[in-house]
Amino acid sequence: AHVIVTEGLLAQRFIDARCETEDFARWRDFVSQAENAPEVLGPVCGVPAEQIRAAARLYATGGNAAIYYGLGVTEHSQGSTAVMGIANLAMATGNIGREGVGVNPLRGQNNVQGSCDMGSFPHELPGYRHISNEGVRAEFERAWGVT
Repeated sequence: AHVIVTEGLLAQRFIDARCETEDFARWRDFVSQAENAPEVLGPVCGVPAEQIRAAARLYATGGNAAIYYGLGVTEHSQGSTAVMGIANLAMATGNIGREGVGVNPLRGQNNVQGSCDMGSFPHELPGYRHISNEGVRAEFERAWGVT
């Protein structure tokens, strides 16, 4: 994310239209700090800084890009933070919300994925649409013919 912000690779139109301005500004300011540069973090994660920079540039400028991740991310002690970071990266580059892009968690069992996709969580309707959203509820009420 540091590279995307500091090299001006942000999808500013997407950000302006779809992101929360104040929250985005805090994230942008944090990731652009020198302590988050690939030259600092590369040795910590064992990946050369130039490879991190190249991957960031490719993800931000390569057209459609999607992130797929498995249980290694979600079961890590910082899994929730990692997933939020992945989502932030997708939003910062505009790689979410259209065909051929997105954030795609791969579940450990395909039945779990399918049941979640169809809305088996008590707080979500199909497509991970939250039940507390009145517009979402109205849409499903019309489609299903029930309140």
